[in-house]
Amino acid sequence: EDYRGRRVEEPLMFSRDAVFDAIANSRVGTWAEEALLGEWRVMLNDESGVDGGGLRREVVTLFFEQFEASNLVVRVGTDDTPGAPPTLFIADRQLAEKSPQQWRQMWTAVGAMILRAVVHFGNAPVALSSAVFACGFGRIKRMPPDLDDDVALDGGVAQMMQFREVHGDEWARSELLDWLRRVKRAEPHKDAGYRWMLAQRTIASSPDGGGTSSCGYVLPSEALETFMAMLEQPSYQFLVKSSDAIANGSIVHSGAVLEWTLLWDVYLKYLGGGDRWLAYEAFVEGLTAKGRRQDLWTALTGEQIVEVLEGASLTPSTVVANLEFKPNYGYDVQINSFRRVIESFSEDELSMFLRFATGIGKLPANRRFPAGQKLTIRFMPDQLDHLPSAHTCFWVVDLPPYEEEADMGLKLRQAIAAPQPFAMS
Repeated sequence: EDYRGRRVEEPLMFSRDAVFDAIANSRVGTWAEEALLGEWRVMLNDESGVDGGGLRREVVTLFFEQFEASNLVVRVGTDDTPGAPPTLFIADRQLAEKSPQQWRQMWTAVGAMILRAVVHFGNAPVALSSAVFACGFGRIKRMPPDLDDDVALDGGVAQMMQFREVHGDEWARSELLDWLRRVKRAEPHKDAGYRWMLAQRTIASSPDGGGTSSCGYVLPSEALETFMAMLEQPSYQFLVKSSDAIANGSIVHSGAVLEWTLLWDVYLKYLGGGDRWLAYEAFVEGLTAKGRRQDLWTALTGEQIVEVLEGASLTPSTVVANLEFKPNYGYDVQINSFRRVIESFSEDELSMFLRFATGIGKLPANRRFPAGQKLTIRFMPDQLDHLPSAHTCFWVVDLPPYEEEADMGLKLRQAIAAPQPFAMS
C-alpha cells in the first residue's frame, strides 16, 4: 500500500521482445525502494499503448516469461506431464556463459522483480522451485563442492565423508524425505528413480569378529551398473568408497550411506556447484531490497513462498466473482452467456483471459484483485463483427453483445489467444 500511489515520473522504454534482457542487465536491484517499488510509467517501442497500469503489468508478465526461457534457469518436469508448466532451478553460471559480475547483477534483478510483483499484484508469474528460496534463506545447507573455494580433485568425495561425520545419519534421513518431496513435485520420474534405488537395498546380518551380529545393507551387483548410470559421478564414487565389495560383486555398507548418496546427488543435480550459491545470495539481496524487506519472507518456508507466488488456483467461479457487468440491465442473455463461456474455460484459458484483460494471468492467494478491484465487462452495441478488446489500464473488457453463446465463446477465445495484445484493438 505504501508504494501503489507513488509514481516514478521518468518513463521506462522497453522492446516487447527484450524486456528481460533490458531489466536483468540494468542495475534495477540496486535502485532505491521508491524507484523499484513505485508506480512505473512504461512504454513499449513501436506500440501505441499509453500506460495507465496495464502496460506495467504486461511488462512484469513479459519479464518472467522471457526469464523462464533464458539460460539463467534449468527447466525440469516437462517430460513427465506434457503441457504442464516447468519447475525452474538455477543453472550453472559457466553453462549460462555469464561472468560472475553479470551473474550477480542478473539474479539480483530477478529477486527485485519478484518483490515488485508481490507488492503490486499479490503474486508473481514465476515457477521457481521452493528449494531456490530454501537455499537463499539458508534453510538448505551448502554441501561439497560449495563449502570452500578449493577445487577438490576427487569431486568432493572426501569432503562429503567429513560432512557426513559432522551431521550424522539421522540428519540425512530426515533431509532426504524433504528433498525427495521437492523432487517429486518438480520431476516425478526422477523421484521414482531415487525410490527405486532405495528399494534395491536389502538387510544382511553377518557374524563379526566377536561372534555377535552386525547389521549391514547390501546393494546387489546387478543393480550397480544402473546406479552408476543414474547418479552423478561424485555421488556414485561416494557410494562405492563408503562401502565394501563382497565376493559376488555386490557392495555392503552400514548406516545411511545410500541416503547420503541420494541426498548429495539431488544437491549436485539441482542445487549446488556452478556458482549457484552466488546466484542465491544475489537473488535474496534483490528479493529483500538489500535486506530492508527481509521480514516479508523470513517467517515463510520455501513451499509457502511458492504458494504466495503461485496465487490462487483459477476456477471459473473464482474468476466470475471478480467480474462486474456494465450496463447490468438490458443484457441479461449476454451476461448469462458470458458466465457460461467462462465456466467452460480450462485453467489455462482462464489464465489467458486474465492476461488479456489485466496484463497478469494470475490472482493473488486471497482470490481477489488488489484493493478489491473488479474487472468490468462492458457491452458495446453495434459491433457484432468485432472481437472483444481489453483496456488493461482501466480493468475493462469491451464485449460486443453477441446474440449466440457459441459465437461469443469462439470470439473470446480468438481474442485471448492473439499475440501482442497491445498491438490489437
